[in-house]
Amino acid sequence: MKFTRLILLLLLAAGYLLSPASFAATVDGEPSYNPKSDAGLYVWRTSNGNWKARLSAGGGSQKFTGAFEATQSIKWITRVSLESSDIATESQPGKLDTQFQVWNAGEDGINFGIANSTGICLRGSGSPVYLGRNAVPVNTPVDLTSSGACGGAAAPPPTSRKFNTGQYISLLRKQSSQSIMLNSVKPGVAGFVKRYTWRELEPSLGGYNFSEIESDLALVASQGMQLVVMIEDKTFVNEKPLPAYLSTDQYSRANKAGGHTAVRWSPYFVTRLKALIKALGQRFDAHPNFEGIAPATETAPSLSNTTLDATGYTPEKYRDALIDVLTDATLSLPTSRVFWFMNFLPRNQSYIGDIANAVKSSGVVMGGPDLRPDDHSLLKNAYPFYDQFNGQLPMYRHVSGSSYDHPHKDTSYPTKYWTMDELFRYARDKTHLDYMFWVRLTRPTPSDSYVWQDALPVIANNPVFQP
Repeated sequence: MKFTRLILLLLLAAGYLLSPASFAATVDGEPSYNPKSDAGLYVWRTSNGNWKARLSAGGGSQKFTGAFEATQSIKWITRVSLESSDIATESQPGKLDTQFQVWNAGEDGINFGIANSTGICLRGSGSPVYLGRNAVPVNTPVDLTSSGACGGAAAPPPTSRKFNTGQYISLLRKQSSQSIMLNSVKPGVAGFVKRYTWRELEPSLGGYNFSEIESDLALVASQGMQLVVMIEDKTFVNEKPLPAYLSTDQYSRANKAGGHTAVRWSPYFVTRLKALIKALGQRFDAHPNFEGIAPATETAPSLSNTTLDATGYTPEKYRDALIDVLTDATLSLPTSRVFWFMNFLPRNQSYIGDIANAVKSSGVVMGGPDLRPDDHSLLKNAYPFYDQFNGQLPMYRHVSGSSYDHPHKDTSYPTKYWTMDELFRYARDKTHLDYMFWVRLTRPTPSDSYVWQDALPVIANNPVFQP
């Protein structure tokens, strides 16, 4: 059984198996698996037309967060070996939200009944998913009944790329210890976004140190979660993020935010960034809990016009450099994701669309910082691209520190600031997200605003993002 599944996984990764929807005929029949050695979520249809799902620990730790979305209401649900922290709830007619976590030789699961002609889509992230008697490996979302139940709202990822969508915690630089990461493992959280300065990853030219990433990956894997590695090349405090050989005026400049920004349009900078990403890909791309990288913190360089001119900036140079880095990153990370933090491109904002067109369908996930629905500049310059490229690229939103104290312009709202639920629903419905990153902000500023703990009920109640 284990050898057969390994062969199927290798064929899936190589692209030789059929698409997820074509696996629907294989969902019948109970698989044979051992909770002590076979890890994953096993889903099958019984002989009387009912459904079963079991998360098997396989001797380690496994977690799955997602939902069975049916075109008709679910008749009944039986919970199997679930703990108080697990979730199996029909949150709305036909939508069965699930969150399971198991350890060692443990097993969680559900049985449910539904009309025979009902279409069912399984969405989620975490543990690998296997269908039917032969435990066929599939990526999610997967149409269990070949009915079109998964729809076309989300951009379908290539079958060989990870797509563990959901709610992630974004760690601030001074709050990224592993003890804090463990403290942030909460219901509905699928993974972490963690910042690593470039100088930490490459202390000397071509000399890489990925030990912290390796340790963090081991931690998130033990929790059945994912890791997104953000490469910091811009700071907002007086700290240079680049290695010493790139920390000269030729490649790094003081920015208007009080920190430093890389000269991203420099050909040598681009060459060195691509080399770093290639080394990361060689080391981590095959790791199932390595979701991908964010090669920069945001497109806005926050440099004055005088500084831009002094560095030889043109919007065309910057556009082409970003396309080069993003495209090359998808080649260096053939099974992982590349998260593009876009917001502003000085002197020609329309080039954001050129970049999106160049990288769509390549494995890039488009999104940006500062979820602020009443911010005029974002509404005018950045947010229209989410509608324009809906269905062409997967998308995410990043709830930054400024999102937690974002005031309502419409005074008819009962609260002063946008609530966490309002932010989530705006991001889900208006910007078509697949991933959502919540900055772990613990101190409200001002004192009557929100912090990340206020978002925990929203995260727990919305492990997947369907309107």
